[in-house]
Amino acid sequence: MFVFFGGDLVHHGPDPRTKLQNWALPRRPKPRICEQGHMTVLAAPSEELLQQNLEVLTQRQPALAMLLQRATAAQIGAAHNGEPTCKIVVDGMERLVHSAYDPGGEARRQAECVPPEAGTILCLGAGLGYLPLTLLERPDLRLMLLEPELPFLHMMLSLFDCREYFRTGRLTLMTSSDVDIAALSSFASVDGEVAHPVLGPLYADHRRHFRYLTHLQDARGKIIVVHNKLFASDLAELFEQRGFAVRTVNSSDVTLRSFQALVGQIEPSFMFTVNYSPEIALLCSRANLPYVSWTIDPIPAARLRVLQGTDTSLCVVFAHRRVLVEELRRIGLEDVGYLPLAAPAAKRFQVEDEARLAPYRCNVSFVGSSLVVEEHALLRWMRHLGGTDALEQRMTEFIEQTFQSEGREMSYLGLAEDGSQTPQWLAEGLSAEMDPIEASDRINGALSHRLRLDRVSACRQYGIRAYGDEGWEVCGDLYHGRAEHGDELTSIYNASRVNLDVPRIYQRDIVTMRVFDVLLCGGVLVTEPSSELLELFSADTHLATYRDDAELIRLIGDLNDDPQRARALAEAGRKLVMNKHTMHHRVAAMLEEIVRRGLGGDDVAQALE
Repeated sequence: MFVFFGGDLVHHGPDPRTKLQNWALPRRPKPRICEQGHMTVLAAPSEELLQQNLEVLTQRQPALAMLLQRATAAQIGAAHNGEPTCKIVVDGMERLVHSAYDPGGEARRQAECVPPEAGTILCLGAGLGYLPLTLLERPDLRLMLLEPELPFLHMMLSLFDCREYFRTGRLTLMTSSDVDIAALSSFASVDGEVAHPVLGPLYADHRRHFRYLTHLQDARGKIIVVHNKLFASDLAELFEQRGFAVRTVNSSDVTLRSFQALVGQIEPSFMFTVNYSPEIALLCSRANLPYVSWTIDPIPAARLRVLQGTDTSLCVVFAHRRVLVEELRRIGLEDVGYLPLAAPAAKRFQVEDEARLAPYRCNVSFVGSSLVVEEHALLRWMRHLGGTDALEQRMTEFIEQTFQSEGREMSYLGLAEDGSQTPQWLAEGLSAEMDPIEASDRINGALSHRLRLDRVSACRQYGIRAYGDEGWEVCGDLYHGRAEHGDELTSIYNASRVNLDVPRIYQRDIVTMRVFDVLLCGGVLVTEPSSELLELFSADTHLATYRDDAELIRLIGDLNDDPQRARALAEAGRKLVMNKHTMHHRVAAMLEEIVRRGLGGDDVAQALE
């Protein structure tokens, strides 16, 4: 499947951040016809054409046709070439939906990016209709057009003749509301997606609700998943494979009123979040809904709490770090399980195509943030609390001295998380009250930046490649730019003779996601050993471990010189991750615990069968 992008809870109206702008250029479009390839667009809307389109649409989608009959039309102006165009307001800023010069040409250029073999595609965002109608010039293409703004659809049907596309079933209109459900049955699958460059990103939540609707007909159960940029989408897909219809929402959109409405509409078996949220735990308790969380990041002290009114018997909580398991138990959560990270099998795999691997071939690579932003954020935070240039200089010297004396030792986990080791001189030098726990956390982030720079620089003799943010530019020619989390990251892990893992200094006791990803790709990994790592993997069988720079350099040299040993490590590591440590295994473990606790009902039990 291809996805091409140019460029909350259930909500069946305009995006709350966005509104259609009542707008017109000084020159109103004259009533004439604009020819664009095989596509014909009226330069001014026609009520007669609208009614003709709606008459045919009524035969296939009567509920939607009725809604469009009552909808108001989007306001339009004229582009420089005379074609209609329009504006919207996003977060208080005006934006053109289509080109101010050549809307039809803009649509043709985007349509050319869609592979010619595509048979059925989802188009996210219509605007006035240029992109979908350009795509439909391909005679063998079927289009599912997702446009939640009815004024746009109303205007599109006033400008374009869509009757033949409706009659033949080549064009189906969707609004991400329940009126879509009947039409969805005519689509077995789609070959890919194309998104309007302006509207596509704004319609992300509508796209998520539409995905929920597509799985609803055959679902054995329904769940709510709070969106997370790292891998909530991977987990949502795995829940779908287990037979659930998954409604994904943004945490920023979860309010008491909207949450109650959503739960009442969907009636989910449980709600899931990546990372424990005391607020969502409370909302679920009020709705008598099981709450499942998997914490994969350090949690700020302010979030390590159970709010009054939370029913902890409804909370099924997991953490990727044993220390965090104990912390979550101490705050009053009844049953917290240890669940290490894992690899998404759909994204991480062995690559055989040498043309794809050739650009990334190297002796050793590291992919990850330089964490320079952590040090910059520390200094900005100090300045916000009244820190002076002299105090910032003292902090920079403290970080360097601490790292040089202790930071390279793998037993060193940074300043104590409870803030007890935060320098007293820091609090004395700030004009505002300082939270020692936050100060400790920020200092540890800066120390992690030093550790990563040190480890990567130590591998310079082997031509190490560093991929990530621009903070790596201090390493000169070792920096090879950013790496996309999808296919490019998989290619790097496959192509590197050795993949380096450098944990954050305060997370040296965990197994990073990088470990699982590299091994599932069949890559060779060198990493610091930790008790949790050695519980899951055997050093010198599945991966190689180092304790200092000297041992790291020796290992890289040995593995580059002994490809047979490197291949044996890679094969054993990949087999173990494939058999025990994919996201599939973690989803199964969570569902098993939900069933063991007697939560979620028959829907969850059936998902394990």
